[in-house]
Amino acid sequence: MKDPGLLTKILQERDVPYVEHVLRQLEGQDLSSVQGKRTMLKTVLPLIDSIPSAVEKSHYLLKVAGLLGTTEIALREDLANLPKQMWVAEPAPEEAPSEEDASRRKSFSSMEVSLALFLLYPGNRHLLDQLIAPEEGMEEVLYQAIKQVPEEQSLTPDMLTIPEEYRERLSILLLYCEDHDMANWSEGLSVQEIRKNCKNANHEFLQRKQRDIAKQLMQARAEGRPHDEAQLTTQYQQVLKLAKMAL
Repeated sequence: MKDPGLLTKILQERDVPYVEHVLRQLEGQDLSSVQGKRTMLKTVLPLIDSIPSAVEKSHYLLKVAGLLGTTEIALREDLANLPKQMWVAEPAPEEAPSEEDASRRKSFSSMEVSLALFLLYPGNRHLLDQLIAPEEGMEEVLYQAIKQVPEEQSLTPDMLTIPEEYRERLSILLLYCEDHDMANWSEGLSVQEIRKNCKNANHEFLQRKQRDIAKQLMQARAEGRPHDEAQLTTQYQQVLKLAKMAL
């Protein structure tokens, strides 16, 4: 179904529940792979784009976001680019990154790198407030440990009160930063890069938050819990606004 006119006709004849029918069919497919996600987007986005109601469109975008483990705002960006993405020949795929490059990119989150930069450039600790406080794992522990050190005191990794397993990971993280020439910036460049990394970290955090709330919201709807659904919808809209501000 690559003809948008045909998709519109189908919607007019069968009404919006046809989208539900398509989603049920696609739910049984492998949506964890890139190819699986691409197939679903090519099938579903034109259908959603043909829905005249903004409320219904938002409902299905949220549902697809939960299935794909992404966010509504990311799907809206794809929807905005739909004409040029869906109805023209696809360009040749770029050369896949090597396993080593992929492994390096996945080694540490933007939040972890941002926190490491405060240890490499402790004079910029006043920028810590630009980070949204992380809520779990090493990110939360490291953030709180750095925040607890008074600004008038020196800041070194050894003085942080963190569990041993996180201390080992922190050592590797700092070596990673040094290996990628992040430890030799000028004062001006360090401020610029810390601001940029904080922005990226906030964006990643909010995307994860959207995905988590979207999954909880879908579960609340499926289980018929209207009170929880209302609360989660409010939370989702709040995070969505923050995500737009963080772009």
